[in-house]
Amino acid sequence: MTPDAAFATGQALDDINEPFEAIVEQVAKALAAIGEDNVKVALRGLDIKDPAVLNQALNEIRQYARDRAAEMVGRKWVADLLVDDPGAEMAINSLTQKGIADSVANVLEAYESGEIDAITTASMSEELLAQYAFSGERAERIADFESRRVANLGFLHAWKASGVITGKYSMLSPSHVIPDICDDIEALGVVDVDDNFQGYGFGPPWHPGGCMCVMGAVRADEDLDVDYLDEQETGGKATTMRAKALSVFDLEKEANIFDLARSI
Repeated sequence: MTPDAAFATGQALDDINEPFEAIVEQVAKALAAIGEDNVKVALRGLDIKDPAVLNQALNEIRQYARDRAAEMVGRKWVADLLVDDPGAEMAINSLTQKGIADSVANVLEAYESGEIDAITTASMSEELLAQYAFSGERAERIADFESRRVANLGFLHAWKASGVITGKYSMLSPSHVIPDICDDIEALGVVDVDDNFQGYGFGPPWHPGGCMCVMGAVRADEDLDVDYLDEQETGGKATTMRAKALSVFDLEKEANIFDLARSI
């Protein structure tokens, strides 16, 4: 890369910091809306009407949405300030920055080598659109993963706040046909509602690209050991509530995440 290309690339990357910060609030609202819906669905399913339980779960999901929105663009909240977070997990802005850097460099080097006569909006746009970072496919994958993740968290925070759910387990989607990590996690059976699935995380989705697993919850009497799934399958005291994420999944809200992902 020539010095001019390097300078222009650096300037372009500096210029996108402000838009990133501006959309954090929008992303947080979109994520929270999905999670809040599922908090309410889960508590209705448990016939719990205590406002304190509802507010506890809603506050948890709103905090997650706020933190995750910042994390997605490589930042974190310190008090009320957004600051860089080099350790941010699953940040999506890094690939966007690379796409911009590659595009600027490619166009400038093409100009300096005489391959193109001028640097135009059209030439830059064409180069940017060729990058995977700006593709509809990538935005759709991000929207699907983040929406399903916060949807399942909505159920989980409601279950925890309820005080009546003691266990959870992962279930494959009926459309699941190719064995993968999802099968391994389902085979773990019931884990404590407060535990991760042996290092895999709190719950689905287990991978980007279309994981449609859902969680089941185990509700049991105080004297019932719920470490094993057979009790509910054989009509014992335990009952289960399936987190029907697909039936309550708001496609309009997922579309909002899609649009924001394309912005990022």
